[in-house]
Amino acid sequence: SQATGVAHTVLVVDDDVEVRGLIVKILKHQGFIVHEAGTAEAGAAICDAHETDLLISDVVLEGVRGDEFAAGLLATRPDLKLMCISGYPESQAVRGLDPARAVFLEKPFSARELVERVRELLAR
Repeated sequence: SQATGVAHTVLVVDDDVEVRGLIVKILKHQGFIVHEAGTAEAGAAICDAHETDLLISDVVLEGVRGDEFAAGLLATRPDLKLMCISGYPESQAVRGLDPARAVFLEKPFSARELVERVRELLAR
């Protein structure tokens, strides 16, 4: 929906500082505008404050399931895409969500894999 040359905005929500930092670094290097949060609460606040194209969320967040938090955001934002990430094999993270809007990526993943999946999802 965005004009060519306009950077997509990605929000990364993961309570693991190292994982989050790595994803942020990879995506910034690719030219994305990236926001980050360590909790679902902080992530929701950022989503309210900034127009976000893609949410990358860990499935397990402190005090809340990342996929439930993400599903809540998707419900109120028809343009938001979601990538759930987890060290566990594909759980129920994206079950019941529109496959055109939500994908699952298992950790560990390579930088290239992350970028390819992000671009592919944003192109849907």
